[in-house]
Amino acid sequence: MPSLRLTFSHTISSITASLVAAMLMSTLWTGAAGATTPDYLDEPFEETPTTWTAGWHDAAIGSRNRISSISSGRNGSAIRVSIPSGSHFGSAAHWRFADNGRSEPEELYYRYYLRFPDGFPNHGTGKLPGPAGLYASSGRNKIKPSSSNPGWSARMFFARPDDDRNATHTQIGFYVYHLDQPSASGEFFPWDEHTGALEHGSWQCVEGRVLLNTPGQSNGVLEGWVNEKLAFHESGLRFRTSSQANIDIKSFWFDVYYGGNDPAPGSMAMDFDSLALSSERIGCGGGGRFVDTGGSVHRDTIERLAHAQITLGCNPPTNNRFCPNDPVTRGQMAAFLARALGLPVANNDYFRDDNSSTFEADINRLAVAGITGGCNPPANDAFCASDPVTRRQMAAFLRRALALPPATSDYFVDDDGSPFEADINRLAAAGVTQGCNPPTNDLYCPGDVVTRGQMATFLSRALGLPAPPDVVDQGPEVPVVPSGFDAAVPAGASIQAVANSMPAGAKIYIEPGTHQRQTVRPRPNQVFTGGAGAILDGLGRTAIGFGGGGAGVTISGIHLRRYATAVDVTADGWTTSGVTISNSDYGIHTTGDSTSVIDSTITDLGLAGIKAVDSRDLLVDGTTVRRSNTVADTIYRAGIWLETTADASIDSSTVEDNYGYGIWFDDGASDTTVTGSTVASNALTGIMHDHAYRSTITFNTSSSNGTASGLSIMRGAGILVRGPGAVITDNNVTGNAAGIGVIDHTATVPSGPQGSYLPTGTVVLRNTVINSGLVGGLPTGNGSVFTSATWDDNDYRYSNPADQIFRWQGKQLDFAGWQTHGQDLAGSMAAP
Repeated sequence: MPSLRLTFSHTISSITASLVAAMLMSTLWTGAAGATTPDYLDEPFEETPTTWTAGWHDAAIGSRNRISSISSGRNGSAIRVSIPSGSHFGSAAHWRFADNGRSEPEELYYRYYLRFPDGFPNHGTGKLPGPAGLYASSGRNKIKPSSSNPGWSARMFFARPDDDRNATHTQIGFYVYHLDQPSASGEFFPWDEHTGALEHGSWQCVEGRVLLNTPGQSNGVLEGWVNEKLAFHESGLRFRTSSQANIDIKSFWFDVYYGGNDPAPGSMAMDFDSLALSSERIGCGGGGRFVDTGGSVHRDTIERLAHAQITLGCNPPTNNRFCPNDPVTRGQMAAFLARALGLPVANNDYFRDDNSSTFEADINRLAVAGITGGCNPPANDAFCASDPVTRRQMAAFLRRALALPPATSDYFVDDDGSPFEADINRLAAAGVTQGCNPPTNDLYCPGDVVTRGQMATFLSRALGLPAPPDVVDQGPEVPVVPSGFDAAVPAGASIQAVANSMPAGAKIYIEPGTHQRQTVRPRPNQVFTGGAGAILDGLGRTAIGFGGGGAGVTISGIHLRRYATAVDVTADGWTTSGVTISNSDYGIHTTGDSTSVIDSTITDLGLAGIKAVDSRDLLVDGTTVRRSNTVADTIYRAGIWLETTADASIDSSTVEDNYGYGIWFDDGASDTTVTGSTVASNALTGIMHDHAYRSTITFNTSSSNGTASGLSIMRGAGILVRGPGAVITDNNVTGNAAGIGVIDHTATVPSGPQGSYLPTGTVVLRNTVINSGLVGGLPTGNGSVFTSATWDDNDYRYSNPADQIFRWQGKQLDFAGWQTHGQDLAGSMAAP
């Protein structure tokens, strides 16, 4: 970035001493911009486990707490928790609020850094640290909380990811005991499948939040972040009943545990650093380039330095750490200054001890610019590149770089006799430093070491480096609301909370990403539009995706998966457009009127793709329903299933590969129209007018239906009628187990809301039937009823035109015999 580099001569003349004053002044940690200093616990894990666990309950090192110190922390020491093969426990300690003199809160934020080492074995599922309220025996050990046995826990868990990253990532999430959990064991709440799948080998900042519910209400909250990106949000939880106001957050449970019943099949270990508990969000480092700068006052200037390409990081080639508290070596100092000042390339080699140093070229650039003379006066033929830079050496570097004039006073009492005293006094006279012991400031501390964070502050302020555009304060990013919308919901945030905050008719944009375990109850006329890749995932444990709420709702461009019912319509006027629904029990279930399903894809359903009950004016247009009834406890279900509906219309849609009927209007459904659709490869009949009234079936293709074995005669027809008033015209019926049929009832004819279900008034006109088995009427009672069913002008194409494919009043007929009964007098029979 040439615009941020200054030539050496320009730097000498333009950098003022006041800009670098903060560099050499002592600083105390006060929290990163936008971050919070932990007010309950701030545990850096720098001490040995037996020392830092002194204030913890059940923390004795042994079989329940296999904790050891390691030196490879984020910035210093950390801890490793090990679970041996054949065991469960890695750790099980509790930090209790009351034991540490604190009131038990109702809300808690926590933060720790977690590292799954390279090669971490994804054997199975286990527990990670999290908050708890263990007041009795519940909330653990497969004991569900109850009114008489209060308690809860919201530990985290680790598990193998769902996708192809098993060898290099591990999934995390919440493992929660709460009042409404579906079984005795706790309930798993996985975090976002991308953000919440942690890459092995590097430190990841994990933050969590728990807010207990108002006693008796379902408004408890769990949230989670990874590296300051929101990865999970769940509201509507109950941790305590209306009589349990004294149930709070009792402890933070540092629990690392493998499995439930089975022990670990192999040894595993994971690393932890910088645990913090607070009443406010703590943060990790501002969402910037480096994961280890959250606790440094120099975070902002470090980001500026990185953006200017003056530093890459301290752990190449990954370079996701800056090591702000590490001392600056003389070699690093040379590189910082050479890049920042744009120093010219040197043609000579000035020092004998830097030939193997990666900083040799930078060291020579400092030498030719006159900023360094070496580390071994008077010879000065060595540079000592690996030695740390002290404050006295920094004074010499800066005096030369800034060309500071001589001082006339002696400012400090601790530098007398030092060869750097004149340089130190020049810095003091120029206002670059006031000393190291405020407010007296009569000491300079010339032997103290300068840190990398302090160096970043010096250079960024001295050069006036701008903030990078992608550095934001810690905390959830405020979503950008696209033009034409009133609100936007990022992955992990609560869609319901946004819907509640917006008025009726608001247009809400669902950002790309996976929104897990969300149930949305919209306000009237609200519109929910998903960006490309927006997914609502019920994870197989959430009943409804969209449901309840007001009338006139529109859902578009969203993929809903793994719900009991993806869209449950109970109000009028809902529209589902351009939606994908998969791996749910019901795709769309509606009891509302004027429901529209347009240009959508509904696949792999346990029960049915679309089921409408007691509704009017259903429209299914341009929609695919595929592979429903995968549960298959009965074959009598359908891709599109209508019960007691009126005026439903299915247009230009595809219904295929369903284990049951393709389209089934049943149980009093009336005035159904199926037009221009493809119905194929379904286990039973393609289009079934069954115990229904007045349907129009026209210009459809019904092919290869009746794939199930052992079907009774005509049950696998392309089109089949059992009820009055069906008009079947201009369809192509090809390769089905049977062609077009009408079934009579038994002697006792059932009746529905509009009278008898006798198939009177059936009309079959101008259809093309190709190699589709039997055609005609199948009487099971009074065969004479078929005199009111009419076939005419149909085109039959069978491999053997002489076959007796027609059934009428109990007789098997060829085409001529069929015509003797007055059927298809204008029809034709020929080979295909």
